[in-house]
Amino acid sequence: MAASVCILKQKDPNMNALTHKEIIAWLRSNGQKLLDAADAIEGAFTQPEEMIRFKREVTPERIRERLRRGHSRIPQLAKEFSAPEETIRAIVQNRDNGIVTKDRGWLYLREDSNGG
Repeated sequence: MAASVCILKQKDPNMNALTHKEIIAWLRSNGQKLLDAADAIEGAFTQPEEMIRFKREVTPERIRERLRRGHSRIPQLAKEFSAPEETIRAIVQNRDNGIVTKDRGWLYLREDSNGG
């Protein structure tokens, strides 16, 4: 408890004038906010996958945008996009999408692979 009071005093010099009851009330109110946030996050991850909303569709453009930030492999992209590997693989295999596969399955943009 003493460590918490020291932290409070460091963050706000006016905390020196607080009584122990005010400090306890402050800690309890902020503690409840953290508990509520933890409950919300836990609830989001315990929902079945089909209940998760705002899942965006995987498109060649989104994969190209991702590959502009750095090279990747199909399994990693499937995780990042929450999509089946087959979906990513079909996009990659279409040569019109400008994505090429190099050594060990690394994916590159055609423009980054020196005409590869």
